[in-house]
Amino acid sequence: MAELVYLATHGPDDPTKACMLIHLAVNDAAEAGIEAEVNLAGDAVVLIHDAIIDAVLPIGFPPLKDLLAKAREKDVHVFIMRWLRACPWGQRRRSRRQERLLLDANRVRTMLRRSHQRPSVLACGDPGG
Repeated sequence: MAELVYLATHGPDDPTKACMLIHLAVNDAAEAGIEAEVNLAGDAVVLIHDAIIDAVLPIGFPPLKDLLAKAREKDVHVFIMRWLRACPWGQRRRSRRQERLLLDANRVRTMLRRSHQRPSVLACGDPGG
């Protein structure tokens, strides 16, 4: 599991917020040698479509296309999370993909619960400047 997990929820309607966490994972954490991953949830899930990747141009950050290319270079994993609404839990057997998505969602819930139990600080930039 990654040392630092980012949970992105903003979609292409706000390109700057949509790219902010990917930028932090790629250009801050990975550059500092910290293993990071980005989980896309909610509106951020559509950021993986080719047409949207090309269209998202944030203010103050590199384009999403460049950020995702750099994420591949730096081995920053980007996961897609979506809620499983396809079938009620008891009616049909879940596919392996659905099981994997459910495990990812549970892992993030556990991580969020643990992060509330112990205080942590995430600082970006130069602490001396």
